[in-house]
Amino acid sequence: MRKLILVTGGTGFIGRHLVQALVNAGKRIRCLVLPNSDITVLKKMSVEIVYGDVLDLRSLQKAVEGVEIVYHLAAYVRPYRNFYQLHKFSDSFDDVNVLGTQNLADVCCESHVQRFIFYSSIAVAGLGEGHTEASVCEPITTYGQSKLKAEKYLMALYESKNFPVVILRPGQVFGPANMPMLTLFRFVRRGVLPSFGPGTNRIPFCFVDNLIHATLSAESKGSIGTQYYIFDEHLTLRGFSLLIAEALGVQLSRFYIPKYLAVLGITLKELIEKVIRVRICPLRMDISSETIKIATNNWTFSNEKSIKELEYQSQISLKEGVEKTVQWYRERGYL
Repeated sequence: MRKLILVTGGTGFIGRHLVQALVNAGKRIRCLVLPNSDITVLKKMSVEIVYGDVLDLRSLQKAVEGVEIVYHLAAYVRPYRNFYQLHKFSDSFDDVNVLGTQNLADVCCESHVQRFIFYSSIAVAGLGEGHTEASVCEPITTYGQSKLKAEKYLMALYESKNFPVVILRPGQVFGPANMPMLTLFRFVRRGVLPSFGPGTNRIPFCFVDNLIHATLSAESKGSIGTQYYIFDEHLTLRGFSLLIAEALGVQLSRFYIPKYLAVLGITLKELIEKVIRVRICPLRMDISSETIKIATNNWTFSNEKSIKELEYQSQISLKEGVEKTVQWYRERGYL
């Protein structure tokens, strides 16, 4: 009988691409989804649906029954509200990304799964250039800190119980169905570069299909107890936006928000937050002095390890990936 694979976060942007790839490969798939999730896309793929929550141990025990491979993508990536109590902002990330991962890993450890693929993030690295898997991680964002806590727990399980975890750290992922990134494409359609500063800092981009290829490779080729940075190449935000502009057939202006104005505005915002003790997330985005630093500095990595061990290679260029993404948005009336 074919191995049973559990996917968490299958209703999300990356998750739906992974599930589709697994279905295309003839795999038996079970998806753990929240009770109020929109499973329209998953229903079309004819996968098994199990309702539950990574914070509910009983539902996790049911979800992992008979499972041999786990892909854990479920995560709290960005704010879901515009306002949070200041001292509780990080709790939302820790609850899902840390405690939820711990719960799932513990249940999987008890059930002796054969492989546990964990989606982490480049956000665990912190600022700097030339990061490798051996570099010291010093995350500066709440999200990155929560992901590193989860990684440390999984590595402790590996060291104490030989838990078969493989950790993937994707770069800035884009592609069809990425709704948060639609905002960038809409700005570029109007010829605007939504950048703090000139957008000349380099960051790692990854087209989602290439990431999925690496993910599937990690199941068979990845070494347990190992992290892998996954991305295609480094581009500046302006360079990436120029690819979007070309695909859309528009001209990109050279206007941008000067860095000093962004820093001034964020400083004022954070002073107000301290006074009213409320974390303000405009348009459900976490905009802080830390995110400004990331958005205005080079943030570079090495993917030599994934190339060597996972035999990773970009099957689709960033240019072609942008064109496919634009086409998907247009076909659905988003652009």
